[in-house]
Amino acid sequence: QLQQPDVSQLEMDDHAAQIQDRCQLSRKIYTDTRAMEGLMRDLQSHTFQQGVMTDTIEANMSGTRENMAGVAREVSATNVAQWQAAKLIYFLLVLAGILAVIIVMVTVRKHAH
Repeated sequence: QLQQPDVSQLEMDDHAAQIQDRCQLSRKIYTDTRAMEGLMRDLQSHTFQQGVMTDTIEANMSGTRENMAGVAREVSATNVAQWQAAKLIYFLLVLAGILAVIIVMVTVRKHAH
């Protein structure tokens, strides 16, 4: 006849407590894992949104560069036009000065005779 070892109530309670602790630990791990999964989803969403924002910023910067190139061309064209207008004004002033000198000389000659 086989004798079964005598398991005391204390050992059974200890074993039950260990099992209960392991169950609580398993539940905690499960809960933490689910929370981590939610955090990872949030991180993924934020990362995606930041990528979209970065793409938008880059597109805006590209457009700004193109606009600045257009502005630079316009400023250059305006400078050329202003310089040409200034040259014309200087020419007209010189011509007016020459005409004034001629008129003065003609007037002086008429009064001298």
